[in-house]
Amino acid sequence: MKTPSLFQLFVHRSAVFVAALLAMSWSSFSVAAALAGRSQRFPSPEALPSGFNPSDWDSIVQQMPITQQQYLKAANTDANDQFSYSVAVSGDTVVVGAWWEDSAATGVNGMAGDNTAPNSGAAYVFVRSGTAWSQQAYLKASNTEGRDLFGFAVAVSGDTAVVGAFGEDSAAAGVNGDPNDNSAPTSGAAYVFTGLGPPPDTDGDGVPDAEDECPDTPPGAVTDATGCSVDQLVPCDGPWRNHGEYVRALHAVTAHFVREGLLTSEQARVIFLQGVRSDCGKK
Repeated sequence: MKTPSLFQLFVHRSAVFVAALLAMSWSSFSVAAALAGRSQRFPSPEALPSGFNPSDWDSIVQQMPITQQQYLKAANTDANDQFSYSVAVSGDTVVVGAWWEDSAATGVNGMAGDNTAPNSGAAYVFVRSGTAWSQQAYLKASNTEGRDLFGFAVAVSGDTAVVGAFGEDSAAAGVNGDPNDNSAPTSGAAYVFTGLGPPPDTDGDGVPDAEDECPDTPPGAVTDATGCSVDQLVPCDGPWRNHGEYVRALHAVTAHFVREGLLTSEQARVIFLQGVRSDCGKK
């Protein structure tokens, strides 16, 4: 029998190692794939590094190491709830199922501490703002019962989520039937929830429309908690009696942005000097 060369042994062992590595990481890869690939670090052409087009930069990003952005847990963590048994992602919304969660709560954001319905199951909605995730909703079936296994499967698209409970027992048929007739053991059910996801932010400045005092902020502008930029708070064509009044207002607003960590002192200085040299407020 021919003795394999050292090169052949190296190739063979490398192939075995790669195959084993792929097998061990398949579960993690499946979850990562559900996140729709890596986040674009430079989502707009204006933000690309000089000399790169979007295609070239995307190729580079794909070779960068993946980093953990957040660590998610239920707000009512308990042993054996099996949080994350199912996971679904749509944009900035994540739905996580915990099919062995035990509370007897019903509907949305009920009392999670009443663990008198073993394995009734639950689902959790998380939303992202910037790079921070927070729990938006705690979902339970409208007819919560033990061993219904609500959260065994979850799906989300836009502001709509569907949660499966394959252990649910009702004999209802169709849509919105009687859920209390438990004469069909483990017949299963699915529940549709709407209104999920981050609140609308039309101008994309990170401040929800309902809280945004300047709803037409230009793309890329730095804003404070009110959703307003320096130019919006101190408009050149504002009701200034003279140039000095405009300059004083500009100084106050740029100082506010520095205190809030939105501008550096040097950035604020540049903006202020530009205002001083402008004709804003001059009659």
